[in-house]
Amino acid sequence: MIAVLQAMDDRLLRDIGIFRYDIERVVDGIEERELGMVPFAPKQIARVEDQNTLRQAA
Repeated sequence: MIAVLQAMDDRLLRDIGIFRYDIERVVDGIEERELGMVPFAPKQIARVEDQNTLRQAA
């Protein structure tokens, strides 16, 4: 995890609330329970590739 975070640029790290000098502290502070969490994301909406289908729907 440290290597992944160190590979990110500073802007991306700031976006997720981590400063480069804090990477090791943040990773060391992650609890075992948090490592087992599964990301939650809503189902993705199917993309319609055919513009004709969109016109017919309208």
